[in-house]
Amino acid sequence: MKLKHLNLARRLQLLAAVPLVLLLLFYRWHRSAAIPTATICPNHQYTVEIVSQSPLVIYINNFLSQKEVSWLLEEGQSRYKRMLTYQGNSLTDDAIPDERKTSSSAYLSKSDPVVACIGQRALDFHGGTQRVLGDYGNPQLVKYEPGQKNDLHFDWWMVPQNRSGRLYNRRTTILAYLDDNCTRGETYFPLINGMNDSCTECQRAGQKGRFWTGENGLGLLFPPRRGNAIFWVNLGSDGTGDERTLHAALPVAEGSKVAMNFWPPQYF
Repeated sequence: MKLKHLNLARRLQLLAAVPLVLLLLFYRWHRSAAIPTATICPNHQYTVEIVSQSPLVIYINNFLSQKEVSWLLEEGQSRYKRMLTYQGNSLTDDAIPDERKTSSSAYLSKSDPVVACIGQRALDFHGGTQRVLGDYGNPQLVKYEPGQKNDLHFDWWMVPQNRSGRLYNRRTTILAYLDDNCTRGETYFPLINGMNDSCTECQRAGQKGRFWTGENGLGLLFPPRRGNAIFWVNLGSDGTGDERTLHAALPVAEGSKVAMNFWPPQYF
């Protein structure tokens, strides 16, 4: 009889705990609904267009959702610092201010659920071994105010970098635009001639095109378009850098521009 009494008491205790468990579960659900997590990221839809075959350049429409853009802009607000240039060609060298690169940057944590969701999207876009590798680099926000720029440069390094005893370089770049509340500030590739000219006439008329050719039909210019992105391949099949990917962030005339970089690595 005593044993039955204890079992009954235990059951009553468990029943009494049920409302508390339900309350905790509700709290966790409510918090996850308020803060996006990788586990609830929607099946995001975007469209692509090949701009150049060699080197491969792809324009991605709607790579980021408007909610993701707002979230990222909010996350980066208090983190921006003046961009620096490493003396020499190594991340272990001293970093100094460089008048060729006057924007500000902020690095985001991969543990941020929204960043993780977008990073997985970037890997899915690559597919193959890059997706299996599961490494999309260190995501970076870059902010440009009036007059700020980043002169002609490569995203790949002349000498591969060392990460935990492994040499690597930046295989590709995905450059996504977050804030396009500005005039000018195009991303300019002087050595790439595209397959398509989205809207050279739009540029001249002051309308919003996605990309256009440069003066005399040479080069490509991509104006910032919120949520859209550019993908390009930095390295050749032998792992050497493709000099045709030389590019610049032209100065912003008015307003501000914010972009996000992903640099998936290739290890050697």
